[in-house]
Amino acid sequence: MNLKLHHTCLFIFCAIVMPFLTLSAQIEVKWLDPARDYRPGQDSRWHLKAENSFADEQNGLPVLFIDLEGFEVIRPEVNLIAPQFAALDSIEQLAVIQSGADNLEIGVKALPFHARETSGTRVYVNPIRRNASGELEKLISFGLSVEQGRKTENVQYQHYADVSVLNSGLWFKMAIPETGIYKVTYEDLISMGLNVQGSSSSNIRIFGYGGGMLPERAGEPRYDDLPEVAIHVVDGGDGVMNPGDYLLFYARGPLAWKYNADSDRFDHQVHYYSDYSWYFVTLLPSQGVRIPGFPQPQGSATHIVNTYNWYDVYNPREMNLIKSGKYWVGDVFDLLTKRDYTFRPFSRAESGPVSIRLSVLARSTAAVSFDLTVAGQTNKMFLPPILIGPDYIYANISTQRFNYEFNGDFSGATLRFNKSLNSSTGWLNYIEVNAIANLEFKGGQLGFRRSSVQGGIVEYQITGNASMDQLWDVTDP
Repeated sequence: MNLKLHHTCLFIFCAIVMPFLTLSAQIEVKWLDPARDYRPGQDSRWHLKAENSFADEQNGLPVLFIDLEGFEVIRPEVNLIAPQFAALDSIEQLAVIQSGADNLEIGVKALPFHARETSGTRVYVNPIRRNASGELEKLISFGLSVEQGRKTENVQYQHYADVSVLNSGLWFKMAIPETGIYKVTYEDLISMGLNVQGSSSSNIRIFGYGGGMLPERAGEPRYDDLPEVAIHVVDGGDGVMNPGDYLLFYARGPLAWKYNADSDRFDHQVHYYSDYSWYFVTLLPSQGVRIPGFPQPQGSATHIVNTYNWYDVYNPREMNLIKSGKYWVGDVFDLLTKRDYTFRPFSRAESGPVSIRLSVLARSTAAVSFDLTVAGQTNKMFLPPILIGPDYIYANISTQRFNYEFNGDFSGATLRFNKSLNSSTGWLNYIEVNAIANLEFKGGQLGFRRSSVQGGIVEYQITGNASMDQLWDVTDP
């Protein structure tokens, strides 16, 4: 019997209907009169106000929100249609200056929302911008288009633990002052009170959130319980904890850095409520998470990287000017009007500017200015006078970013306060520096990342005169 095999190719065409919504009618933004947070006996500030908005937790500027009830998508993508703008008046401009906000651009995003009796998509719009001429404007009307996003593989859903990991066992808390790799020895664990003598090294486990503040705004994604941290255990190969053994783990400190795609820089965020992040170590009967080996990719490198994004910040938090609230400032410019600032050393790459974001405050009844000098180049920042009255603000704040192009290494910055009156006083909020550095290892620890590399196979070429023991990928610790 002869059998003939018929190879049938079956093509299945699937039409995927993507939810889509367009609001062609213009949405009018109803701006209210600016308000002052005046209280008897206390200082105050101007605040912009609009209907259907809330104050941004970082700068206090309004964020508009529009609820599209019944329109539910997993990963909504939203765009503004035919936005219309109007110039800010003098009081509105003062409110923006006092907010200290920089990189003012129209921003829009959408997230699913679920209320008690309804659900849908909520659109958020940042309605203040600085136009191409540098003038401040506010959004007065716009249309919307909202559709299902094309990428859904990274969608995360809130998961709630049935029982907290802290429900049982003996736990010890470790204070982390800054981001890096930490070593905990057998002797450290014993001194804490955790009896690991003769215990299986696989049962030692570390948990912690780290990475700056928890979100202050309700509804933002957050961990329901402490996540476990992968660790590397050195136990001599016998699987048992003995004197001289130790473990290593990567921890994020209270100072957080976030990539700003608009400026191609990294912006810092201080922790308002703690000088430390906290991690917890315990001994449990089940095996803990360990750092796996990194598999070498197959194929040739598509990117050769020998530089990285270097950034640092000086953000002293020594005094609260109005003895209220979460914002603290540092160095005073009064009798001393000039200060020099240095930062972590690095080997500066030849290409790219040194970008400095400066935030300062001043209290003066006449206009004042600050001069920021780097490599002989000076940029000036002006601050308006305060208006004395029953509800005046205590000090004006200004935040700006300056780029410095020069050859050679970065040796630091000089800040000078130009007093217009003997009573004029200035304060430093922070100096934040971004630059491109050569990927050079000189010992200790070196954390690096390169924002310009997107996908592909990357070959990192690291130079330096120090030997390198280990290289960790901490993209998702």
